[in-house]
Amino acid sequence: MSLTKFTGNTNVVSQLADVPVQTGDELKAKFDEAGTSIKNYLNNTLTTEVEQLVATEKTALQNSISSLSTSTTNSINELNTNKNTMISDGYSNTKVYKIGDLCIYNDTLYRCTTAIDEGEAWNSSHWEQTNLGDEVRKSKVHSTEEVDTGEIWIDGKKIYRKTFTNLTFSDHLAEIDISGLNVDTIFFDINKSLLCWHIPTDEIRWAPIIQTSVSRQGSEPEPTCYQSEIYTNNAKTTLTVSTGKYMIVVDCIVTIEYTKTTD
Repeated sequence: MSLTKFTGNTNVVSQLADVPVQTGDELKAKFDEAGTSIKNYLNNTLTTEVEQLVATEKTALQNSISSLSTSTTNSINELNTNKNTMISDGYSNTKVYKIGDLCIYNDTLYRCTTAIDEGEAWNSSHWEQTNLGDEVRKSKVHSTEEVDTGEIWIDGKKIYRKTFTNLTFSDHLAEIDISGLNVDTIFFDINKSLLCWHIPTDEIRWAPIIQTSVSRQGSEPEPTCYQSEIYTNNAKTTLTVSTGKYMIVVDCIVTIEYTKTTD
């Protein structure tokens, strides 16, 4: 909507003769004519049109807000309706589930802890409550405390992760008691297991623990004197880090992943 422009004559006084011929009252009226014309335009034309424009825009804004509110409500309702298929299947008593599978039951996300080979009614002992944040976090967290990675090994058992630091070396060996972890299958995370060491005549360096070696020439010690490895005993109750006899250890970090005999 375009506003009406003021087109009244505002040059009334300048258009008077140099020697007025009007009476006093007529001359006063001429002086007031332009102001009166502008006043009438403001009060009777512009103000009315502005009020109409504001009312129109207000109605349009209210309609937009109402439409947005309706659209948002519909989107929320659609999310609520489809949430079971958007994130994970809703639990079905006719489906089979393997360990690690996710499902939604009563608007809550669960992860399967016991393989379900035949369809069954909901059994809470076969599931543990979880959330999307935890499922993502488990794959990224490294800690000196035991972490459930959310991964499953080929035997159907859950995989855990734990990092060990501040190891004490004696005669080039450091032993870690892992008997309390009930380790079944163990994996060494080479990328997260590091050894900080040096020799008396060389600089400190960081390198992976497993099969770390430095080649030497001439009268220098044989390469095997600069090798390190990590291993467990047969019972998987002790973790051992072994270093070469010429290596002076400054620090050591060991990260393992494992399944449990108790799962």
